Amino acid sequence: WREDGFVLKFSDAAAGRTKVVAAAEAFDQGAIYEYYVDADALYRRTLGVKMKVDETTPMRLVDHAELRRRSDLVGLPWAGPAGGLL
Repeated sequence: WREDGFVLKFSDAAAGRTKVVAAAEAFDQGAIYEYYVDADALYRRTLGVKMKVDETTPMRLVDHAELRRRSDLVGLPWAGPAGGLL
């Protein structure tokens, strides 16, 4: 499964969410992802735009230096920036 996309950062999450949802609606996107850190854990919120969903999934924080040491996948274009530079 692959979804090309991008990440935005806003100092005011609520204001940023409003803008991103408006853009997602304009381009007929079904949902947006919102990432945040709380108590040293990474979370991904899936917020429906054209569909009814609002769920939060806990994820693991990853040490990219350790990941790079253990796997050549970091250097692939779909796994990170060109050349694996994180």
